[in-house]
Amino acid sequence: MPDTCDVASTDVYNFVRRLYNLCLEREPEWTGCASWAKKLTSGEKNGAMTAYGFFMSAEMTRRGLSNASYVEILYRAMMNRAPDASGKAYWVDLLNNGVSRAGVFRGFAESAEFTRICDRYDIIRGNVDRSKLEPRDVNKGVTMFVARCYTKALNRNYDVTGLNKWCDKINSATDKKGMAIQVAKNFLTSAEFQRRYLSNSAFVDVLYQTFLDRAPDSKGKASWLAKLKSGVSRNTVMAGFYNSTEFSQLMAKYGIRTTSGTTSGTASGTWKGTSASSQVSSELVLSESSGKISGTLYWPKGDTRSVSGSRIGNSVTLNIAGGDVWRLTISGNKLAGTASKNGGGSYICTFTRQ
Repeated sequence: MPDTCDVASTDVYNFVRRLYNLCLEREPEWTGCASWAKKLTSGEKNGAMTAYGFFMSAEMTRRGLSNASYVEILYRAMMNRAPDASGKAYWVDLLNNGVSRAGVFRGFAESAEFTRICDRYDIIRGNVDRSKLEPRDVNKGVTMFVARCYTKALNRNYDVTGLNKWCDKINSATDKKGMAIQVAKNFLTSAEFQRRYLSNSAFVDVLYQTFLDRAPDSKGKASWLAKLKSGVSRNTVMAGFYNSTEFSQLMAKYGIRTTSGTTSGTASGTWKGTSASSQVSSELVLSESSGKISGTLYWPKGDTRSVSGSRIGNSVTLNIAGGDVWRLTISGNKLAGTASKNGGGSYICTFTRQ
């Protein structure tokens, strides 16, 4: 039996060998290469989950890659190109602020570019198994919001268990904005925070950083200190911060705007409805950051398309992999409008936020 995989025989072997070369920086051993190829050929594994097996492997972990190096390999293995500066910065920022490597991997594995790679090797791309993901991978904006609560309020980095717990609370809440406020309050009333034994001055500084994301202005800080000195409780003073317009604007920056089941503006979230000329049932999972949108469109029978786009006010433009362009409007929990088909024609899209 040869020492290395015979890569000349099939596209499947070439696909597997490519992952060995780019992820592990070595040639495959025969048994490993043959095992992966067999799983792909039999349908036990798809392209996305095969790549997942390499990126999440013990051997890959032992390489001790920095977040930046990890993202660079994702670009080369999953998009067949070097990273662009802004794209790399975006993904590294997510990793530095709480999203797991598996969560970021999903963004690459379900991209149009990886779909083209799989097509070239006659591989079914498929999707990442959702059970492999953590609560911190569900909504990137929520994850970054919770991660900053650790650094601003507790003056330390997040622990993964706690991060997943708080992310799950916000993501599963009907009123996400209300739950996000409660989560931030929990950090400031926790036993860990109390053990910091902060003076009133230091306490007000933390309130400004946690809820307003800025240093205090001298006049504002003096006013809050005067209230505390007069006997107003810390919880009452804190309420003045978390009920402020500035904090609402800060939460909106992370896509957290839902109050009492309604949403103003943001496209982030899961939407279900109908799309395409045949009006098939669809699921649209979107993430928005600073007006830029990315996500995935799930059609029946495993057909998925990567999505990119932008939002200006309540107007949303989505570019669907394959060439269709959707021009939609957000109204409360509804997302609806007209789509232009690649090659001509149009159809109606109607979705409801879940």
